[in-house]
Amino acid sequence: DLGEPGTARPLAERALAIDEAAYGPDHPDVATRLNNLALIWRDLGEPGTARPLAERALAIGEAAYGPDHPSVGILRANLAVLIREIDHGASTAGGASPEGHQPGRGAEGDPDGGP
Repeated sequence: DLGEPGTARPLAERALAIDEAAYGPDHPDVATRLNNLALIWRDLGEPGTARPLAERALAIGEAAYGPDHPSVGILRANLAVLIREIDHGASTAGGASPEGHQPGRGAEGDPDGGP
């Protein structure tokens, strides 16, 4: 059971708005919130809605940490899963977690919860 992504979505959107206002649109914490929201949209069966959020999270992560940072690799893997789902027309809502996403270790698989 994936919980209640419909209930989680507005909470994640509010967290994103708070972090954008507090830190600015290009802060790594914003990338974390974007990735969280993208994963929620994926769980809701909307990978097309998730993709631009994941793309923005990846761009922020690359700018902050460089393209070879492990957290950036996780963001890249999450985006790859979304692209695969969109290209195949298959939504995996209720299915397996995307590669790199490890429940219980932060939304991006990072034990600190960061991107």
